[in-house]
Amino acid sequence: MDFSSTVLFDTTLVSLLVIGGVLAAACVLWFFIGSSERHTLPVAYLIIAFLLETLLLEQPSVDVGLQIYINDVISLVVLLTMFVNFTRRPMPITSGPFILWMAFGALMLASFAQGFELYGKAAGTELRDNFYLWVAGLYCLTADFDEAEIRRMAKWAVWGAYALLAIALIRMLGVQFGLLPRRLVYTGSIDEFRPIGSHAAIYLAIVALVQLMAWLRGVGTRFSGFHALVLTIAVLLLQHRSVWISYCVGALFIFVIERRGIPRRAPWLIGFALMGGALVSIAGALGMLDTVAMRLEQSVLSMGDEGGTFYARMDGWVPLLDEWSEASVGSILAGLPYGFGYRRVIHGMVFDFGSHNFYIDLVLRTGVLGLIVFLLCLGMATLHSLSSRTESDFEHLLMRGLGIALIASMVYYVVYPAYYLHGVVIGLALAQIIRWRRIRETKVQEQLATWRAAMPRRVHPLTTELRR
Repeated sequence: MDFSSTVLFDTTLVSLLVIGGVLAAACVLWFFIGSSERHTLPVAYLIIAFLLETLLLEQPSVDVGLQIYINDVISLVVLLTMFVNFTRRPMPITSGPFILWMAFGALMLASFAQGFELYGKAAGTELRDNFYLWVAGLYCLTADFDEAEIRRMAKWAVWGAYALLAIALIRMLGVQFGLLPRRLVYTGSIDEFRPIGSHAAIYLAIVALVQLMAWLRGVGTRFSGFHALVLTIAVLLLQHRSVWISYCVGALFIFVIERRGIPRRAPWLIGFALMGGALVSIAGALGMLDTVAMRLEQSVLSMGDEGGTFYARMDGWVPLLDEWSEASVGSILAGLPYGFGYRRVIHGMVFDFGSHNFYIDLVLRTGVLGLIVFLLCLGMATLHSLSSRTESDFEHLLMRGLGIALIASMVYYVVYPAYYLHGVVIGLALAQIIRWRRIRETKVQEQLATWRAAMPRRVHPLTTELRR
């Protein structure tokens, strides 16, 4: 390549980078303007990003010396939107849930600052998922969504569930008929193909649980029962054992909460069970489910296998916690900084992937303080969602649905890290505490005003004399 060609190539490359930067800035500005006008758009961005990540097996990104992911941009937009909203209406900065969630974020960011100084970009890589969750939770905690907006987001959640099902089905058929290379759809271990990952599966499970509760209570749409049935079958066939357990725990709580609606729906439940059993029997007799049945059997049996994935993860937790517990008192309280890594030796082999336990991740990176603060937020949100008084069917479904989603997530966190869409649920649940307290204070003020108005006013004798 001669000199003129080199100059032309460099000029073209620089021009393309400048144009790309301008377009990216314009997109961020457009997203930001739209988000500040419609409170629900940031949640839509998060759902779309999650679908893209599931479809592409990883977050879309651009390498500009530093890997910029789509959720980095979305988190920036969400934070900017929250700051703009702060100028338009008062934020609940004195409320307990807000203070606790900010403290949780402060502990994370302090650990990141220390880690960035010591380990550079590795600190950002470890922080990303936890930071996304915190930002999503902070936005939903402060956005003050009304009923129409919450209904709209719930509808998006159902659409997102069916989009995930479509992705799973395309991958399954693509692999079955050789239409897609396995490397483009691979999300599991070498001997166990799973069309979508565990985060997508728990998403489906939570949507299925909420739809099941709506159907049992009779307050959902006419398709709530259908959604619950289809998504439950999908959760079973996806073969994520931890998600199975999370779903079963959530379903158990639903049957306790909605026990009055079970007799009314009993014929349908029995009918679905018989119909499902008949279809499975017919398909099994025709040999159509041999592969699925074998995989399900292996999945169930491996749950108690000491050589299975759960016990392998437990073996990895021990050296990680030993290393943390032997650190300084400051590291025990505030955690080893982000970027420190997860390197440990298990049975003579070296591993450096994450702990596969959100609670352990938190205690390693934010210490005992970070774990306690997060558990306070999670426990407060769950207890209020499950026990607070509700005055309408919508409010009941919202509150109990959030509680069930949080319970299923608690179980899921034992063997997986949290994800940013979980932050949306936590933030919404904490926002309901703030809303409930605001309503209670308003009622108290109104009651006091009524009492004062009803009390006879005492008139001073001198005032009476002057009026004469």
